[in-house]
Amino acid sequence: METAGSLQRADLKEVNAATRGNRLELRHFPRFRPGRGQGLASSGPSRLNSRAARGEAMLHRFILAGALLLAALAGPGPAAAGVVAEIELSSQRMTVKVDGAVLHVWPVSTGRGGYITPTGSFRPERLERVWYSTLFRGAPMPYSVFFHGPYAVHGTTETGALRRPASHGCVRLLPENARILFELIREHGLDNSRIVITG
Repeated sequence: METAGSLQRADLKEVNAATRGNRLELRHFPRFRPGRGQGLASSGPSRLNSRAARGEAMLHRFILAGALLLAALAGPGPAAAGVVAEIELSSQRMTVKVDGAVLHVWPVSTGRGGYITPTGSFRPERLERVWYSTLFRGAPMPYSVFFHGPYAVHGTTETGALRRPASHGCVRLLPENARILFELIREHGLDNSRIVITG
C-alpha cells in the first residue's frame, strides 16, 4: 500500500520528468479513479479511504499547479545555435545572423532576367572552397555554399554588378564576404545553418 510520503516522492519525480526542458506534458498526471472500498458513497470505515482519496486528488492538483507555474516562470528554452543567411531579392541584400544576432549586411547579385533564384528556406547541402561552374563556361565560384541542387551562394569576380540582379540564379557575394559566410557555416555545421531567400 502506498503511503502519503511515497505518493509525494513519486509525484515529484513525475514533475521533474514532465518539466524537463521547460516542456510540461499533462499525460504524466493521470486522473484519480477511486478503487474498491474508496467510493465516495461508501459508509463506515470506507470514509477514511474516501478522505485519503480526496487528499491524493488534491495533492495531484497542487503538484500540477506548481509545475505549470515553474514552466511559466522558466519561459521558453534557448533557441538553437546556428547561422542564418537571409537574402532579400527586392533589395539585393544579405543579412547574416548567428544565434539570432545580426553580424553582417552585404550586397549581393541574384538571378537576372530569364534566370530565377529560388525562394524559400534551405539547409546548405555541401561546401566547396574552390569550385568552377559546370554549367556556365567554368566560371569561378570560390567559397561555394550549395543549398538547392546547382544553386549556391558564392564569391564572384564581377563585383561591379553587386546590388543588382546579374547572375544565372546563384547568389553572388564579394569573395571576402563569401569566405566569411563559408567559414561560419563550416564552424556551426550544415544542420545548424539556413539559407533563407525572400522576394
